[in-house]
Formats: sequence, structure tokens, C-alpha cells
Amino acid sequence: GKMEIAKEFENEKDGMVIEQLRYRRLHSKLSYDILSKMGFSEFVLDSVKYHHENYDGSGYPDNLVGDNIPLGARILRVCDVFIALISDRAYRKAFDINTAISLMIEEEKNYDMKVLLAFFNVVNEIDINKNIKNRELLKKADI
Repeated sequence: GKMEIAKEFENEKDGMVIEQLRYRRLHSKLSYDILSKMGFSEFVLDSVKYHHENYDGSGYPDNLVGDNIPLGARILRVCDVFIALISDRAYRKAFDINTAISLMIEEEKNYDMKVLLAFFNVVNEIDINKNIKNRELLKKADI
């Protein structure tokens, strides 16, 4: 879905206007549509479609609340935000892991707390810095 939307705004570096933000918010639905044609399970489809739902109901596309958000989507939400925070963006440099975790804790209302804590346990157990360096090396090698 993001690839479809990226074509529209690929050279956009300034702040997004409301219409652009609304259009970009369609990526989860577009992704759902693309994957449904490929025969993915409802678990995967719902996880993709609702991965921007916030646990407190402030997310999109349907403002689902708490356990009404599919578990897969709650897991993807945490992972998606973390990757976004530790990745360079056109408008900012990547945050270090500790800062990313702190920012996520500040916004804890957005996440299923059990999922968030489980995620933090995993991050603490693996050498994520090594994994990030490997990803950067692969990107530089254009793999």
C-alpha cells in the first residue's frame, strides 16, 4: 500500500498537508486489498489493515479500542513504531534504541501493554545494534 502511495508523493519533503495525510492513511487498506488478492489469511489481512489502530481508540482506519484490535495488529503496531523511530527519515535522523523505547513509553496509551512489555523483553535479549548494523550494510550493498 505504501508503494502505491509513494508514487504520488515520492518527491515530497515539506510538511504534509491534511489531504496528503488522509491519502497516506489509506496505505493499510490498500495493503489489505493487495494481500487479499494474493490469498493471505484473515489473520494476516486484519493485522495489516489495523496496524495503525491505537489501543486507546485514537488510531485508524476504524478507531478500534483495546482487545477489539486484532492481536496481530497490536504486535505490528509496536514493531512498526519502533522501526520508524530507529530509522532515518527525510525529516529527521534515526533515534538511538534507548530514546526510541523512551518515546514509546511516553505514548504507552497507543499500545497493548502486554505486547509492549513482551517487545521490550525481546529487544533487551537480542543484540539489536548488531542487527541494525547488518541491515545498514545490506542497504549499502544494495541487497
